[in-house]
Formats: sequence, C-alpha cells, structure tokens
Amino acid sequence: MGGDEVTRVTSWTPLSDTALLTTVEVNPDPAQWGELMTVNITVTNPTQSPITADVLLLLPAWIETIGSVNRSEGAVCGASCVAGSTVSWVVEDLGAGESEVVWVRPQVTPFTSSRPPLGSLLPFEAEVRATNEVTQQAGDTTRVYAP
Repeated sequence: MGGDEVTRVTSWTPLSDTALLTTVEVNPDPAQWGELMTVNITVTNPTQSPITADVLLLLPAWIETIGSVNRSEGAVCGASCVAGSTVSWVVEDLGAGESEVVWVRPQVTPFTSSRPPLGSLLPFEAEVRATNEVTQQAGDTTRVYAP
C-alpha cells in the first residue's frame, strides 16, 4: 500500500437504558476494487432477561448487489440489497449473556466507471432496536486501495 497508514474506526454509542452491546467488524481492511468483504454485526445481551432486537445495516455507496448466498439467514433487503439500501434482521429471544452474529458479504464495485476512488472510506453503520427504541449504534469502516 505504499506506506499509507490506515486507521480502523470502530465505535458504539449506547442510546438508552436497554443494555444491548453491538459491534460491527469489516474485513478485509483495506479492501480492493472487486473484493468480497465480510461485515459481521455482533449483538450481545448483558442483561438478565431475554431481548428481541431489530438490527439495521445501511449499505454504503460503491458496493454491488448482495445476493441471498452472501447474507446470513433472516436478512431482509426490501426490493434488493444495493448500495444505499438497508438490510435488516430480527434477533429473537436473545438470552441473558448471549450473543448473536448476523452478516453480509458485499463486493466493492470493480467497474471502472463506477468504482470508488482510491483511499475512499466505505462506512458500514448499524442500528439495533429493542422494543422499537434505538438502543445502540455501531460502525466500522474500510479503506479502498489498488490491487
């Protein structure tokens, strides 16, 4: 990568007293044009009671359509899983102290006319809602580099 420094950004912000913990991890980091990435969203319930949560992931620009084989069971994309759309899952009855991982495998667009400029950041932002209330936001970013 020619000595360029890449900074990985992972964040979470609790937004209510419902204590769900959420992390988003994107690999590889950095990613090449045309490369298939894996985005894992882990939801953890540190409380003493089961929780049902909605997980929402906004798909960034510069990715190709995500087919059904490239997303975990239960993923819903509306009309299609394309850049700018939201993928959602329902994590039901997540027990006390348990975690569940949902995932997608988007591809960085390889087409010369529409691929991201080198050094572009692809942000993957997730929201987790318990009982229709946003309780957690998390995100991770990968940088695009030349093959």
